[in-house]
Amino acid sequence: MDFYSEFSKYYDVVFPTGKAQLNFIQKNTPQKNATILDIACGTGNYAIALAEKGLNVSAIDLDEEMINEVKEKAKLKNTQINTYVGNMMRLNEYFKENTFDTAFCIGNSLVHLTDLVDMQETLDRIYDIVKFNGRLIIQIINYDRILKDKIDHLPTIESKEEGVKFIRNYQYDEEQHLINFNTELVVEKEGKKESYTNSVPLYPLKSQELVNLLKGAAFKSIDIYGNFLGEVYSEDSYATIVVAEK
Repeated sequence: MDFYSEFSKYYDVVFPTGKAQLNFIQKNTPQKNATILDIACGTGNYAIALAEKGLNVSAIDLDEEMINEVKEKAKLKNTQINTYVGNMMRLNEYFKENTFDTAFCIGNSLVHLTDLVDMQETLDRIYDIVKFNGRLIIQIINYDRILKDKIDHLPTIESKEEGVKFIRNYQYDEEQHLINFNTELVVEKEGKKESYTNSVPLYPLKSQELVNLLKGAAFKSIDIYGNFLGEVYSEDSYATIVVAEK
């Protein structure tokens, strides 16, 4: 079975909705009845939570299985979300200019674009579809720390109750300047264990590179944090989080 088809079944176990993340997004969306875009939304946990608070939410993901999960969950919760199967590099094909008060792309999604040119084009498109004074929130792993300390794995995520383990390893290719993100999803049910493996390249985007890309897209105000609690960013922070204003 395809890795992502199986992974979509356990996505919410591996990546449950984080209270800090949700609060951070809301704090940076001060408008009532705001329009929000969740880019690379996965199964839509944050999109649905925000829609339940009365916000006008759209969600886009490249994977159709993920969007199907969003639709099913929204239906069960009697929540309205505009959903799209699509590529973050072509957001202008789905949305008009000056549409959103806030756009967010979290979960280390941006670095799945494996070169700076593609990232710049994507941020340019996001700039176009965000309203004047609107905000973009991006969260990635802190690759300054990853490269400096030569970190070769992220903490394993495990739910013994659900019988699910998600193993995450990093293999840095210095010649290509890419990280091979090698993952294994282990599912144990009724004494039977099944394993699904996957590998994708990631671009190890440093904090200053991200800031420069946002400046290149013409965002006028850029704040950087080390976590969703809003703590000051440092080279040793686990995450790189930016809030950029148009």
